[in-house]
Amino acid sequence: MKNHRLLNAIVIGFAILLYGSLSFCVRSDCAYIKSKDILFVGMPNILKIEKHGVSPDDLVIQVEGKKYYPISNSTFEIYVPRPGRYKIEVFNCKTNTVISYRDFEAHYLPLTVSLRHVQPYKRTIFKNELLSQKGLVCQSLNWGYNTTFPIKQFSVMKTNGKNKVPIKCNGSMFNTEQIELIQALQAGEYLMIMDIEVELPNGETVSTDPVIYEIK
Repeated sequence: MKNHRLLNAIVIGFAILLYGSLSFCVRSDCAYIKSKDILFVGMPNILKIEKHGVSPDDLVIQVEGKKYYPISNSTFEIYVPRPGRYKIEVFNCKTNTVISYRDFEAHYLPLTVSLRHVQPYKRTIFKNELLSQKGLVCQSLNWGYNTTFPIKQFSVMKTNGKNKVPIKCNGSMFNTEQIELIQALQAGEYLMIMDIEVELPNGETVSTDPVIYEIK
């Protein structure tokens, strides 16, 4: 299980500056790899091969020895298993030669967890409004992945006073005990949502940062 940190977004920004849209030509039938500037772990990464001078049926992408074939005309969908640096190679499978390659940095996709029907970065809320949300949603707000991700479990805990014990539930919806804790909160108190586990498209489970709401 890996931890998502807010610092991850800063690291991604530096990766974009460092790696830009580099592609290296090693043969006269050179290919140019067009994609985002970084790859995301556990997510479908779409790569488009351009100006290759090769029949699309003869193109193959290789990542750490694993071969990927086009999902459509010169377009590939690849996955990477972990963060780090990857060398993406484009092969002409007819001649079994590398015609181009490009280095990428791979990171976990920054995920945002929030209440279901409020602004993602809103952090102060009336208790009745909080209760009306009924649960959480996890989404990616940038990077071209406009989708939500299943929340497998989370806990809630008030951050002040006595009985600061996390109450856990499975899934993305508040359970009865959590609702009772929220109902007992007073204005000026804080609710921490923590131990959040999210499932990525490849089936991997990752943890996200806690979220804290102040009760108005």
